[in-house]
Amino acid sequence: MGYDQYSELSRHTRAVASGFYDRPVTETLKGRELDPEMDPKKALLREARDSDKHPESLAIIIVLDDTGSMLMVPQEMIGHGLPKIVSGIMEAGILHPQILFMAVGDHVDRAPLQVGQFESSDELIDKWLTKVWLEEGGGGNQGEDYELAWFFASQITSIDCFEKRGQKGFLFTIGDEGPHEFVSMRGLDNKIGGENKDWRSFELLAEAQKTYNVYHIHLTETGSGERQNAEGRWRTMLGENLIIARRHEDVHEIIYKTIVNSVERPSLKEVVKAETKAEEVGSVEIPHTPIKML
Repeated sequence: MGYDQYSELSRHTRAVASGFYDRPVTETLKGRELDPEMDPKKALLREARDSDKHPESLAIIIVLDDTGSMLMVPQEMIGHGLPKIVSGIMEAGILHPQILFMAVGDHVDRAPLQVGQFESSDELIDKWLTKVWLEEGGGGNQGEDYELAWFFASQITSIDCFEKRGQKGFLFTIGDEGPHEFVSMRGLDNKIGGENKDWRSFELLAEAQKTYNVYHIHLTETGSGERQNAEGRWRTMLGENLIIARRHEDVHEIIYKTIVNSVERPSLKEVVKAETKAEEVGSVEIPHTPIKML
């Protein structure tokens, strides 16, 4: 996946034609059930691969909370957030992002996990974003199943940035609740597939952190009564990789700045030197851009 190019102009043209900027998110994401292509039971593997157009792909997973209190985030993401994330990353010199959207709810919901594909083109990234079903479930068990995204990323994705270059991908969950301490995967087999053992959440986090830089963006504007307790639980698990957002409009900036500030890119002097050398041999060779660990 992820072989085509991202075009901000193409995206803007389609967004205007489709009404992304003005139409309520509930109309854009108007499905009333899980899209079969987003069903995790049918996802044998999700891959972020290098290609001729994208020789140094960078895997990025963005996980939306699809419960009722969080509808403003997919609204902002569809309207303005997604193109700002991609353009911010690319303008900083990270030229080959491949983005996969997931959505999580609660284990009591009909679709506690939804999974797209890694893509590079504006049209295909939008395809998966707009397939998300806003189930608007969740409820009073003091948490949502963000851990399912860690499970899927660690068990059912394969990313060239890590496997070829030792460069971790990025995984961002976004929500206003805390993590659960324990995940009963056996109770979810009929919803996410497989025959899985039960996990403690910190174990799933540790598995995901082997190949991804894992962050949670905790949104406080919804006024959740469990906010302080949730922040404490997140801080215990993620430390500095917990990011507090006061406004949903800030989420896109947090994502692209976190990525840009965490990836070492060649200096202008290095790029000029490489291009000059490449011209001498009749080809263009861009220096490798390793990741700086947080």
